[in-house]
This record gives sequence, C-alpha cells and structure tokens, in this order.
Amino acid sequence: MPSRAPMLSFTTNVTARLCYTGQNGVSSSPIPTLGTSAPTEPSLDEVVQLSQPLPSLPHRRISAPGAPRITTVPLPASPGNTSSSPEPELFPLSLLAPLTQVTMDQLRAIFLITPIHLHVLIDQVIHLGTFNGEYPGETYSALDLFTALHSLTTQSMDLHLTFTCLPQDIRDKVRTAFLSRNHRHAGAVNIWEQFAFGQRLLGGPTGHDLLMGKNDIWGFEDSAFDGHSIVHLA
Repeated sequence: MPSRAPMLSFTTNVTARLCYTGQNGVSSSPIPTLGTSAPTEPSLDEVVQLSQPLPSLPHRRISAPGAPRITTVPLPASPGNTSSSPEPELFPLSLLAPLTQVTMDQLRAIFLITPIHLHVLIDQVIHLGTFNGEYPGETYSALDLFTALHSLTTQSMDLHLTFTCLPQDIRDKVRTAFLSRNHRHAGAVNIWEQFAFGQRLLGGPTGHDLLMGKNDIWGFEDSAFDGHSIVHLA
C-alpha cells in the first residue's frame, strides 16, 4: 500500500492521563477519542463503561518487516563476492533528521489504525492526544504518521485548539519545555506570557514544545483492546 498525502489531524486530549507499564506492554486508562468524530459519537469512556484504569493489556509490537537480502553476483573482474549492506535499525527515529530511502520504505510497510494515540515519555508516560483520519478505523502508513508528526513540530501551537485543552500539569511541562528551548533568549518569558494571552508572535511556542522536546519515535503498537494504534515518543 503506497503512502499517500497525509490527512491526519492531531487533537490534544482534554483529559490526558498518565499511562502505566504492565508486563505485557504499555497500557493506559480509558481515553476519549477527540477530533474529527461526529458530536454524537460516544467516547471510548462511554463505550467501555469503565471507571477504573484498564488492566495491563497485551500489545502486539509492530516493527518493520525485514527487507529481502539480495546477494550480488560478482563480475568476472571482481575481486570477490559482495553482498548488500545490512538493513539499519529503525528505532529510535528522529523527527528532526531527514529520512533515507531505506527508512521511508520501512515506514511504508508499517500500517497504523486511527485513532492513533500519541504517548510521550517524560518522567512518566503521558497520553498527549490522538491523530485522527476521516473516520475511525482508517489505515495509514507509519510514513504518513511521521510526516504528520514532523509537520506538527514545526507549526505554531494554537492556544485555544491545542494548549488550553491540556490539563494544568501538562501545560506546565509544555511551558517548561519552551523556556528550556529558549533559555538564551532574554525575552522568552515575555513571549510565553503574550502567547498565554492569545497573541501569536514570531518565536512563539510550536509543536516541538507541545511534544515537550521529545522528538524521537521509539516504537509503534497495536492495541489488543480496541484495535487502535499507538506511537511512542521519548
């Protein structure tokens, strides 16, 4: 399935909750699906009807399938046998570095199902939000998701649609990430305060700060619970 122009949109989670690690993988408490869904569609909380965090659920770890190893046939004048280079490790995968053709091919071979939940490891794992397609259950390649994440890191952060939707403790972490990134800028605090009052300024917070400086993808998962996919950043 070839990669297509990404239609993924990111929405922060108004009830972002800490996730916890079980023996079988990373699980989280029930999280509402936000974003492009119709207003009448029930949230995950309503569907599951659970008031307690989910128990540890087995997750199937997704990794890029191994590419075929092609052995070359030496020409008559060749000094000896040669073989293709080993396939490089996919993870960690930086959102800030250009992709090689090999990495793009690996990402195209990984399929993810919307809503794609974004987990960020700070001191604990935080469910930051979801990437949504045109409808739940839609399939995208990991390359589509990488493109959407990379775009998110460069975009200015929207105060009302993104930042204020977050719980206060996560807002504090985002602010800390922005000030840390701009620690040499004498006006960083003033820029942040103006952002908090709804002004958009050059050099203001971006998606890089929303991700709290975590720009490396460390893996993708398929949730055994409801079939959606998860991407882990750290």
